Amino acid sequence: MDASEEAEARAKVRHLIQQAPTARPPEFVNPLEKIEQLLTCPICLDRYKQPKLLPCQHTFCYPCLESCADSLHRTLKCPECRAEHSIPYDGVKAFQTNYTLTGFLEIHLQATPDSAAEIEEYIHRNVLVAYDVKKSLSHSATTLFRGFLSVVRLTPSTHAGEQQLRG
Repeated sequence: MDASEEAEARAKVRHLIQQAPTARPPEFVNPLEKIEQLLTCPICLDRYKQPKLLPCQHTFCYPCLESCADSLHRTLKCPECRAEHSIPYDGVKAFQTNYTLTGFLEIHLQATPDSAAEIEEYIHRNVLVAYDVKKSLSHSATTLFRGFLSVVRLTPSTHAGEQQLRG
C-alpha cells in the first residue's frame, strides 16, 4: 500500500469516527408530558372539556368554542388556523365530538400516579439500554477500523519478508 492509499484509508476512518454518536446520552423527553400536552386545550390551557372537532380538524373545548363563536353571523374562526366555519343550526354543541380524544382523556384519568411512574421508569430504562447498545456498536466499529489500519500497515512488510524468503 502506497502513501496515498494509506492517507485515503486514514481519511475514511477519520470520517467514520466523526460520524459516530457523541458520548453523552440523548435528551430524555418525558412521554407523559407529551401526552399531557396533547390532552390540553390550546385556548384555556386546561384538559379538554367536551372536546369538539372543527371541520379544519382542530379540537377545542366546547366552552372555549362557545366563547369564540360569532352568534350574530353564525360563524366561528378556528383559533389555530383561522379558517372560518359556519356554526351548525343547533349551535357549537352540534360540532362533532372528538371521540378519540375523549377516549384518551378517560384512559389518562384512570391512570394512577404509581402506574404513570412505572411507565416512565420503563421507558427511561429502555432508552438508556438502546443508547448503550448504539455506543457499544460505535466503539466496536472504531476498534475494527483501527485494527484494519494496523493490518494494512503490516501487509507491505509481511509481503517484503515473503519475497526475501523466496529470494
